[in-house]
Parts: sequence; C-alpha cells; structure tokens
Amino acid sequence: MLSKKLRLNFSQDFPRLLKKGKKIYNPLFVVRYLSCDKNTILGFRAAIIVSKKVSASAAVRHQIKRRISEAVFLNRKKLSQNINMVFLVKKECVGKSFIEIKKEIEKNIALLTNSH
Repeated sequence: MLSKKLRLNFSQDFPRLLKKGKKIYNPLFVVRYLSCDKNTILGFRAAIIVSKKVSASAAVRHQIKRRISEAVFLNRKKLSQNINMVFLVKKECVGKSFIEIKKEIEKNIALLTNSH
C-alpha cells in the first residue's frame, strides 16, 4: 500500500481531479492525472480504484491494487513534479503479472515526464 502521505484524499481531491484532470488510456487501466501548482509541498500522490466490475472476488481486486501500488511506489521518483494520479483499473488487468503491470505504469510515467 502507498503510505498515507502518498494517497489522495477522496472528498477533497477526487472531484477536482476527475473534472479537470487529463487522461491516459492504457490496455490495463485509465490514468487520470492533474499537475498541481509549484507552491504546494504535497508532491506526488496517487489513488487506485478497482471496482467490482473488474472482479467479484475481493481477494483478486486487492491483489491488483497491491501490484499497482508497488509499481507506482517503485517508479515515483521518476516524477519530479507535483502531480496527482488516479488509476482506474479495467477487467483486462485480472490475471496480469506484476512485471506486465509495472511495464504499463512505466510507459505511463514516461508519457507524463515527456509531456511536462
């Protein structure tokens, strides 16, 4: 799991992020992201949403969440800017290995670093 300071606050951050954020489409998930102003000291923060539509099994949903969380944690230093991200997981993510998920997240982070 991501530490408390790396997680987004649901009631404050989600409405703004989902309304104003940009999207990156991916075979495994959709990434919504929004750059923060330079004056905030919060830095990189993320959230992972795995709905029951992805899998009825809570164990499978939690496994996906843990894999994405670890991949994001390992790649967080590549994002040197203040950015908030939400990963909306698709059904295709079920059964994927950690390495496959990590590769997709690295692709997304590379897109983000090149665009800013």
